[in-house]
Amino acid sequence: MPGIDARQLLPIKQWPNFILLISPMIITFVLFLAGGNGITPAPGGMWLVSMMMIQMLVLVLKKGGISMLKRKPEGIVKMMNPACGIFSVPYGNGHDLTSKPSERLIFHFFTIVYLITHVVVAKLEVEEIIMPSIFILTIAMLSFGDVYRLKKQCFHGGMDVAISALIGLVGGGGLAFATGAIIPDKAAVFFSKNKQCPR
Repeated sequence: MPGIDARQLLPIKQWPNFILLISPMIITFVLFLAGGNGITPAPGGMWLVSMMMIQMLVLVLKKGGISMLKRKPEGIVKMMNPACGIFSVPYGNGHDLTSKPSERLIFHFFTIVYLITHVVVAKLEVEEIIMPSIFILTIAMLSFGDVYRLKKQCFHGGMDVAISALIGLVGGGGLAFATGAIIPDKAAVFFSKNKQCPR
């Protein structure tokens, strides 16, 4: 039997979809790598803790059996498409399939608002906003590309996107302000002023 040519496993036309499919992993890696605060993982770590808090709160809402959050059968079938790339917190037990909102969409909206809020918290000067803007724009392109793909392929109606956006905006903004206020010396704030790499 002839061997499989690895170049044929993922055609070049599928690369954009593949990148969007794994975008939460790429974004998480970039946030920990970038750090925003020299080489310390504190900003990325606080973002992850904040994200997990919101995701667990959403899981509690879903497990509460609120009828307006339940998806219709056709919506569940659409979500079962492998292209949807289910992104669920541990112990979710498939609630991301059967109930709104989408944890993956919340991830994207939360992350963008969290980063934008940290620009405000850091009180950057106009000339200091250029690099954070490029950084946030890169993350936003990945996020909104994935949101568009999910809206088109995975959701029956627009309520998933609307509810997810609302939770992401409120949670991301609120927790970003909280981490900026609670952690001393803004050590967990992305894009802080005059950050130097440790010597």
